[in-house]
Amino acid sequence: IDEFYYGVRIFPGQDPASVWVGWVTPKYHFHALDFNASEAVRRCRFQEMDQYGNSIQSLEYRNCYVMNAAELLQSVPDAANTKVSGLLIGCIIDTSIGELSFLAAGQDTGIRFKLEPGAMLYPAAFVAPTASEILQFELGRIKYTFPLSSAMFKSSRKSLVPFCPPRLTVEKLQPFHWARVPNECLRTTALKLSDVRGWSVLCDDPVCIMSIYVPEKDMSYDILEIIEQPAYLAFHRQTLNLYCKLAAHGNQKVAHILCGHVGEDQLMYAVKSHCKLSSSICIK
Repeated sequence: IDEFYYGVRIFPGQDPASVWVGWVTPKYHFHALDFNASEAVRRCRFQEMDQYGNSIQSLEYRNCYVMNAAELLQSVPDAANTKVSGLLIGCIIDTSIGELSFLAAGQDTGIRFKLEPGAMLYPAAFVAPTASEILQFELGRIKYTFPLSSAMFKSSRKSLVPFCPPRLTVEKLQPFHWARVPNECLRTTALKLSDVRGWSVLCDDPVCIMSIYVPEKDMSYDILEIIEQPAYLAFHRQTLNLYCKLAAHGNQKVAHILCGHVGEDQLMYAVKSHCKLSSSICIK
């Protein structure tokens, strides 16, 4: 048996439309008070084509595979009454073929997700509480499947002394601010010049980063950090659009001033990417 199952029971009184159940990957880095699927779910589709333009293989990469409980309930016919025992949402993963499926009220919803080889998933639930009793995780076994805990505690089988498996704990997402650092420690040399002139620090092999400058705050941010700062991301996008419009009208003087706010390498990358996109559209 290569199928593993875990379920989330939504108690009566809790709105199923405010509950999302499924799986997340280690690349999930979204945190907000309200779960918005259009912003939280990041996806990228890879489609392989042959020389005749026919699709050979299509694979979608996601940072999470979650579904709304109300939408899952609507996808099953003749759903049982959930006012007494609540709504049970089941999540099944088939490790043999790399497929995810969902159950609602004990019935198959027909929703499937294909996974890329070597994917790492964690069970997750996002909820906006509308009652005092919200939900509970269940690891009960259904037909032809193992509970998810049997896959997590495989190491206990090799123990010479039998013991009960540890209790599972539910972790809560916490927001953290991160900054990119070099993979290796920089080699620096510190030299004290004098008591008046102070110290001199030299770096033998500096690391180049691409950053943007926000004049309102007089600060520079790494280009990889603005994904967590929507305001800075909008500022960066508007600056690039302004540069393209000024350069298109031949106003090179004002366009050159913008280079003080955005790196020249980043501007050239955006211009070259725009040219490649335009040429590909013309070819098609």
